[in-house]
Amino acid sequence: MEAYPGTIISENTRFRYPHSLTMLPNSIIDDFGYFSTQLMIGSYCHIASHAHISGGPERTVTLGDFCALAARVSIICSSNDYMTGLLGFFDEPDYYSGGDVSFGEMTGCGVGCTILWDNYVPEGTVLAGRCFVRPGENLEPWTIYSPDPNDSYGLAVVGEIGYRKRFRDRILRQREKVENE
Repeated sequence: MEAYPGTIISENTRFRYPHSLTMLPNSIIDDFGYFSTQLMIGSYCHIASHAHISGGPERTVTLGDFCALAARVSIICSSNDYMTGLLGFFDEPDYYSGGDVSFGEMTGCGVGCTILWDNYVPEGTVLAGRCFVRPGENLEPWTIYSPDPNDSYGLAVVGEIGYRKRFRDRILRQREKVENE
């Protein structure tokens, strides 16, 4: 575990492979998270309570600077093939799907998002609460993906949900202010 000055890691958080964590200054990991991948966290990041990142030591999740993951975000970097094998008990690579997940700078996920493997969340992009991102989605930079406002109970699946552009210039000014303090 490599954590720089100014980081906060709750003692109530579990790292299955603690040696696989790199965390840059001024970042926070809150209570009751579970992490079982290599995890590279940039500066000024916040991972809220009950976050779940899984996939094994051969998978990597990367958070760029100024990234935020809200409570109960799940990032799944590998999964069994549920059609052909016992679930989670045997190491049979032919029956797994998986890949890495990366977040660019100034990105975020709202409460209850699920992001599956082989995804890159580009700079400035936000996934609003309850979004579901399938493997290999093509997300646009500086975009907010959010659930259909008429469907307040279901998950929002990227590709089937609304989106709009973020206020890039305002956010970049805020970042500059924080970095210069």
